[in-house]
Amino acid sequence: VVEVVVSPKAEKLSSYKFKLGFGFGPEFGINNKVEYVTIFPRLSITADFQNVFTVSKFGFGARIDLTGVFKPLDGTFIGHEFKFFLNGNNWAVDAMVDAKLMAYANFDKVQLYVGGGIGYSIGSHNLYKYTHTSDDMIFGFDTAAALSAVVGLDWNINDKLTLTLEGNYRYFFQSSSK
Repeated sequence: VVEVVVSPKAEKLSSYKFKLGFGFGPEFGINNKVEYVTIFPRLSITADFQNVFTVSKFGFGARIDLTGVFKPLDGTFIGHEFKFFLNGNNWAVDAMVDAKLMAYANFDKVQLYVGGGIGYSIGSHNLYKYTHTSDDMIFGFDTAAALSAVVGLDWNINDKLTLTLEGNYRYFFQSSSK
């Protein structure tokens, strides 16, 4: 009989967890070239490879995001006159796919996270003419590369319910000059 004894001082190098998330919520938009401050509906799909490498309560991983936002051009969503819904060029679209390197702080019921990366965006010319270029179009939308950042927290309320609060930032730079 051979016994294998593991030291109780040995720590795990990984507490790996994969999270696939689908989110729907508001986006608060501010644009210093085309002024608007309003609430837009936002849809996102997230593949989060959490805590691939951990040290104590801190972990590191990677995340891939696909997000999309529909924005009425008159700068409103709540109180918008829906008789103009999708009429002509009244609405703009913004979609982005990006990859981020992530850092996590893991506590009992709360996980704090922060990350940064790079991605690619498509947007309607009538709202994104200052940040996107029409030199390289995808499906008729202007394009731009972008740096992205995320900060947030996950609060496990119980075994089946998690509340996530998250903030995202994107800095667009045109993929080619006009």
